[in-house]
Amino acid sequence: MTFATLQAAVSRRVNNERFWDADDIKRAVNAAYVEVCEYTECFETETTLALIPGQTYYDLEYPAREGGGMRIDEFAADPSVSGITALERMRIATVGFSPSAENNYLAALVPLRVWNNQTKVWLDITTVSVLDRERGRWYVTGGAPDRWFHRGFSTFGIYPKPLTSTTDTLLVRHSAVPNLMVEAGDVPEVPRQFTEVLELGAMTYLKGLEREPRTATAYWKEYVDAREDLFNHVQQRTSRMHIPTYGGAQVGARR
Repeated sequence: MTFATLQAAVSRRVNNERFWDADDIKRAVNAAYVEVCEYTECFETETTLALIPGQTYYDLEYPAREGGGMRIDEFAADPSVSGITALERMRIATVGFSPSAENNYLAALVPLRVWNNQTKVWLDITTVSVLDRERGRWYVTGGAPDRWFHRGFSTFGIYPKPLTSTTDTLLVRHSAVPNLMVEAGDVPEVPRQFTEVLELGAMTYLKGLEREPRTATAYWKEYVDAREDLFNHVQQRTSRMHIPTYGGAQVGARR
């Protein structure tokens, strides 16, 4: 499935060529692409970070994406339309895509695994509550890090922390949002069997803007189910990697 075939599939399903042109459909597909990758964490890459003496917490930078911005807008359905609950009206999320440079979105980077380049081992994932319970004043302990934990969305902490000057580095595997699709032959970074989720997301977006609440709601429900299937697939794939854990900590999007 390429960018061109995705656009063609969405165009056939929209069935309203008078309303949407090729650029509209491109934006809709890319908007769904961004939202799907952020939600499911299906695309991974890696970043190397230098350890800093005395530092426990590290941030993954949010690189601005050129060429557009992403926002999640509530779909304002016509209140006169019956058969749709208030909750459904609020949940018909349309992903708006703006070409202005001022609205460049920030790609979400969520740490998934951390490798110590010096000791050549994956750090165990743990939690602050486990460290508090088992290590007391753990945040003053120094040494070679062998555990890590989430702190917020793109920030993580290590235990123990280096206390003296070091050239050691960490390799962080993290989710990210890939570059937007531009060329007809671009292939989305989504498992092949799940590419329909991009069609459904694009359809939800377009039908929402058409102010077709019934159709948008139907597509929204299908989209959420398909997105959840992809999310579960990613989580199962991650669990098969035998990532070391400590104290029952979990790796994944829902922390």
